[in-house]
Amino acid sequence: MANIDTPPFPPRCLPLLVHRAITALPTIRRYFHVVPVCWLAAAAASGSDQADQPGASPASVALSASQIGAITIAPVVAADFPIECTEIGAVATTQDPVLVQAESNLLAAAATRELTTQERQRAQGLAASHSVSQRELEQATADQQTADAALQVARVALLALGETDQDVQRLIMAGHIATPPPVAAARWVTAAVLETDVPLVRVGQTVSVGIPALPDTTFTGSVRTLYDLVDPTTHRMTIRCLVSDGAHQLTPGLLAVVTIRIQDGHPAPAIPANGVIREGDGTWTAWVTTDHSHFSQRTITPGRRAHGLVQILSGAAVGEQVVTDGALLLDNMLNAPPQD
Repeated sequence: MANIDTPPFPPRCLPLLVHRAITALPTIRRYFHVVPVCWLAAAAASGSDQADQPGASPASVALSASQIGAITIAPVVAADFPIECTEIGAVATTQDPVLVQAESNLLAAAATRELTTQERQRAQGLAASHSVSQRELEQATADQQTADAALQVARVALLALGETDQDVQRLIMAGHIATPPPVAAARWVTAAVLETDVPLVRVGQTVSVGIPALPDTTFTGSVRTLYDLVDPTTHRMTIRCLVSDGAHQLTPGLLAVVTIRIQDGHPAPAIPANGVIREGDGTWTAWVTTDHSHFSQRTITPGRRAHGLVQILSGAAVGEQVVTDGALLLDNMLNAPPQD
């Protein structure tokens, strides 16, 4: 039986195998991009040493005159990034159908309660003279209690739609639904706000409304009514906004995209979204230049996005020159494998 320490090939073959491996190494690198482990270790140690140095220079790329035409350079600008939420809605009628239905239910409940109250009082008078049975008196009492409950439900429904106790009492006293006067050069627009955005929405906030059927026009207005009820099925709350429509372009039923201004923004550095690159390690970078021929890669912290711009929280200042189109080209040049 062979000894376990015996190599699988004669020792005299080792020099030949080593020579062939060294000879084939350039070919292996060229076709398979294989780098010897010792080279990787040296490169890693060198990169680590450079990264640990406080004054280490950022990665840079130089372009020739013919390559400059492939990129676009623009200064970092100051832009506002307000906090907004966008919801889907529709152009509504002057009178809110849901509100009108709730008011109608309230008036019907109030009329029924008044009638049942009179019937109960009549039954009590007749019962005192033994002109009606006790059962008829109990039935009249039950009818009045049912009417009281129906009136309370109708009242709560109106309060959930944004009406006040004074509005409810005024409606009951009037006995009819008042027709609001039309608002000149304005239209009502409803929107369904997602429940997570409900705490941010307030009456009086500015809205901008886009209509897909009118792509070149934007309508502005404000939030006027909040329904104090979130639909348990859609998890959304309806709001009503009054927007300007001097040209009378808005027709009830048109689909609308409503953007609600939650909070005004403050000027902050911003660059076009094409100039922001997400690296493989999760960091965000941009390419900065001072002479339009040498470009340095800089790590940035992006913020909100709006109108094709990205807010820069750190890493770039207003006025600096950055690559807006072609940043990915520079990134690929920097990360390209070495050529023999």
